[in-house]
Amino acid sequence: MNAPPLYEPRRVTTIRDRGTGPGTWTIADADHRDLGRITEARGFGFFIYAPRGSRLSGIGFGPYETLALAMHEIAGHTKSACVFSALPTA
Repeated sequence: MNAPPLYEPRRVTTIRDRGTGPGTWTIADADHRDLGRITEARGFGFFIYAPRGSRLSGIGFGPYETLALAMHEIAGHTKSACVFSALPTA
């Protein structure tokens, strides 16, 4: 018997560089709704900030050792593919 997929292929969470300085990224769903942000605290790791009521509510705050681990946590929590976009937030 095959295990169900970790995420629905149509559900995507995008991580974008905020463009406001190093170490901050926005998190948005496929409908461009704000899900929060990731912030790097040098020497401490990466932290996820989720507004109350968003799909990320209840996610572990961190620290995460790498951005990739934070993204993996987001993917598991939202049951979506989590991708990094090189395009900055508009």
